[in-house]
Amino acid sequence: MTLRNNLFIFVLSSIIHNFMTELNIKSELPHSIFFLIALLISSSCVFCFEFYDVDEAKYGIYEVSIDRLPVSRTTVFAKDEIKDTNADSLTPQSDVNKKSLIVTSKHGVEFFCTVPKVDFDIIRRRHAESKLHLGNVTTKSITDALEILKNTCLGKTVGWWTYEFCYGKYVRQYHTEDGKVVQPTLMLGMFGQDYDWSNQSDVVAKFGDTKQN
Repeated sequence: MTLRNNLFIFVLSSIIHNFMTELNIKSELPHSIFFLIALLISSSCVFCFEFYDVDEAKYGIYEVSIDRLPVSRTTVFAKDEIKDTNADSLTPQSDVNKKSLIVTSKHGVEFFCTVPKVDFDIIRRRHAESKLHLGNVTTKSITDALEILKNTCLGKTVGWWTYEFCYGKYVRQYHTEDGKVVQPTLMLGMFGQDYDWSNQSDVVAKFGDTKQN
């Protein structure tokens, strides 16, 4: 599976998980089940167009957010001086767990970026622990998890792009300005048919043997 497919599946799993969280839907299913649901949907596509590679999509720990208002160089340098003189007492708590840097685009435009400090050991451990729950996943649990998505469209904005997933219909990608969709709309996939989870040989071929030893 390519990184492009991983990004597509990651976005779908994030949309589904966030939708259930916003509705305060309590589920005993592990977070990894949402990844499997996304795999199910991607396997049902008649066609899919792929666009770019993002290594960070493997763990889903980053989300790009661009502020509408520009930041002056004076403000940036003032923050650096505060950190150099007395970082512990003067730096806001929200900035303690972030690192800052200036990135220049190929056109010479400078961007002031703040990146959260991430403990990758914790991320990898949680990712590994979530895989242990896959042995309890059944055809019925997957079907039940998908039931709430019928006749529903979910959306998630990640940086420049907004991704819309309409269960049983399509997944599309587009950009919005002032709340309006800017054409063209990119179709990432069209629904073909439900995946047959009762076909054990095909399940193992696609996802591996998830039974615990």
